[in-house]
Amino acid sequence: MIAKLKNNSRNSGFFLALCVVGIALFIGTQIMLKPTLAEISIKTSTAPVVVDGRPILKINSTGEYTATLRAELIESKLIDAISSSQLVRVRVREQNQLPTIWVNDSYLLTVTAEDVFPGSSPQEQAEIWAQKIQASLNRALQERSSEFLRKAAIASIGVIIGAIVLQWLIRFLWRRYFHDALKTLLARIPAFSEAVETKSFSLSLNLIPWAIATCLWVATIFYI
Repeated sequence: MIAKLKNNSRNSGFFLALCVVGIALFIGTQIMLKPTLAEISIKTSTAPVVVDGRPILKINSTGEYTATLRAELIESKLIDAISSSQLVRVRVREQNQLPTIWVNDSYLLTVTAEDVFPGSSPQEQAEIWAQKIQASLNRALQERSSEFLRKAAIASIGVIIGAIVLQWLIRFLWRRYFHDALKTLLARIPAFSEAVETKSFSLSLNLIPWAIATCLWVATIFYI
């Protein structure tokens, strides 16, 4: 009996030791993997480079710079180039055996292996990005020109005048044709025949042109 208890005690002790070792290995593995997982997360994270609300590039983290920080630095330099109101030229130069993108004579970014899409090289990626940046800067400068602003203002005024005329036309057609026609049509339906003559129904019916006008002005505001 005593031997059996000793044997059970040994088995329990062995099982407990095994559990402790297993827990220790699990904790150690998690501690060792956490930096690796963090590095993978940082490496694969991306951030868009946005100019005037339009994303033009999507870059990755590289070295000690996160994707978000790189994007902010690039956007800041692009805003400076646009604010200068001068013609800009985007070029690709090789520096330290890596392609770099320059705006006029100012360094913009370095294209690294982390930025490259599968099947392309850093040089090819740099050329593609340079074209996108050039097109985006040209558009931004054009939209800030006095000629563009003048045309945009004229177009906005035209849209507003058109909305006013269309609203007047909707109300005119409603009072002249559609109100009575719709009321007559609903009066022929048994479910509405009695309600058509009530004051509340007439008020509800008159809300239709106002609802159409509201939708018209919402669309006009979004268009402008």
